[in-house]
Amino acid sequence: MLRLVYISTARRAFEQSELLALLRNSQRNNARREITGILLYHHNQFFQVLEGPEEAVRAVYARIAEDPRHQTVTKLYEERPAERLFGDWTMGFLPAESLAPAERLDFTSILATADRQLPERSVVRLLLKTFRAAPIR
Repeated sequence: MLRLVYISTARRAFEQSELLALLRNSQRNNARREITGILLYHHNQFFQVLEGPEEAVRAVYARIAEDPRHQTVTKLYEERPAERLFGDWTMGFLPAESLAPAERLDFTSILATADRQLPERSVVRLLLKTFRAAPIR
């Protein structure tokens, strides 16, 4: 199993209806591929966790990197965990606004990193634990 975390910038702002369509499409496709995870969107920035069979996760990530709706796709974190963090979620969606203020600051500071300096692995791990505990919409 592989867990891969990346950020990207949308080439244009997504409307709520587009985000919901993207989420539904991801959930349907990910269920077939045995991929779970979470997708966050905030001010044209995506933060996504993909976890599942390594070949399937890498294929999804490669497709996203080539998707013309994304630019500056940057892998933040990759590991081979013993178990899934988001095992029940074919793709959970969490608006950044639902995070506590301190957690939102950590999240948005990662997204706003203009030069895409990678955050410490401990910061990404902390965010993953936070997202896992957050109510999903």
